[in-house]
Order: sequence, then structure tokens, then C-alpha cells
Amino acid sequence: MRLTVLSQYTRGLAHHSPVEALALHSRLERIKWRLWHGDTDVALNRARELAADVAALTSDYPGLRRFTKAAAGLVTYIDNNAAAIPDYGERRRYAEPISTAFTESTVNLVVGKRFAKKQQMQWSKTGAHLLLQTRTQTLDGTLPETFRKWYPAMAANDAQIPAVSA
Repeated sequence: MRLTVLSQYTRGLAHHSPVEALALHSRLERIKWRLWHGDTDVALNRARELAADVAALTSDYPGLRRFTKAAAGLVTYIDNNAAAIPDYGERRRYAEPISTAFTESTVNLVVGKRFAKKQQMQWSKTGAHLLLQTRTQTLDGTLPETFRKWYPAMAANDAQIPAVSA
């Protein structure tokens, strides 16, 4: 999100200083690439250089002060969260999930509606928690193993399912 905001500032700066805006946007894209690939040390150094250059700009762009503050905020963010920034490029190469945002937003929407006071079938916090645990185990494939722990005879029953004859 911080990168998107900085990109918008570079677009605004383009109306006042097109050459500087293009150069800053290009550098911002390189920082974004480094972050995407988990190279936080290089991204942090480049973000520091970018913040210093934005602070040194002399332009009549009205959003320059906010742009400077946002660039410094990116440096602080990368510095504070470098250990938690994953290598999304590697995750993608190995077909690992990159984001759970869609799932989380859908769950929040459904659960939020069920907590509404005027909802006919209102959920309790305990019930919602149990449902979300079940849904999570369904998505990550661990639900059958949980059932096997609870019901040891279930595995034997799975093997005894008769074939359907035509």
C-alpha cells in the first residue's frame, strides 16, 4: 500500500517536474521488485536513497511535503518489517499461496453479517471461532486427520466403501 501511495505522488509530481518524477517512479519500481523477491537489504538501501532524494527536491508540487513524509515512512516500514517480508517470487515458483486477502475479506464479510443483532440466525463468538477452525482445516487439508483422531474407526470405514456397480 505504501508503494501505491508513493507511485501516486510520483504521478502528481510529473505535472510539475516530469524528469524527476519519471526517475523516481523507475527507482520505486526497482524497490518494489526487490521487496517482492525478499531482498530487503537492497530495498532498504534504495528506499533510503529515494527518501533522501525526495527530501532534496525543489519543486512547486503542493504534495511534496507529504511525498517526503511517505518516502521516509517506507524506509521505516522496511526497516521495522524486513524479517517478516517473504520472498513472493520464490513462493510463486513453488506454487505456494501468496495472499489470503480474498479469503479473509470473504470470511470477515460473512462472519460480520452473522454477528448483526437483527440477524435471524445470530452466531456466538464461540460458534464462529469453531466454524472458522473447521473452515481453515478444510482449506489446508488437515480436517480428515482431525476426524481420524476423534473417530479412529473412521479410517477403517473409508476403506470399506463398496464400489458402485453399473
